[in-house]
Amino acid sequence: MTMQSFKRKVARNRGNARVWLEKKCLSENGIKCGDRFNCIFRQDDILLVFTADGDRKVAGKDDRPIIDINTAKLNDILTATHYNVTVSRFDSDDNGITVFRIAPTKPKAEWHKLDFGEFELELTQE
Repeated sequence: MTMQSFKRKVARNRGNARVWLEKKCLSENGIKCGDRFNCIFRQDDILLVFTADGDRKVAGKDDRPIIDINTAKLNDILTATHYNVTVSRFDSDDNGITVFRIAPTKPKAEWHKLDFGEFELELTQE
C-alpha cells in the first residue's frame, strides 16, 4: 500500500461545506477526467473509492481533472477550517484500488494514525 497526504482549506458554497480537488493531487495519483468513484460518508471522514462502476464521475478536462463535492452531509464531518486528504493505493494482482480519505485536520504528528477501519479489512480480505 502506498500513501500520500496533503492539506486543503474547507470551502463553503450555499451554506454547505465543499470538497474541491483538482489537477496535481488527482493526476499524480492516476485519476483522470471521466474516472468513476463512490463517495462513502462515515461519522468522522469521507472515503472516495475509485471503481469502474462508481456512482460519481471526475469532472473537468483531460489536463485538469476536478472532484467537487458540495452537500449538507459534509457539514457534520468537516467542522474545522482545513481538511487532510490521504490518498492510498491498495494493489492486488493486475489492478489496484485507490482511496481518497478526507477528514478534518489533525496535528501533523497524528497523520500516521489514520484508520480506514472496516473498509481496509474488506479490501485486504479479497
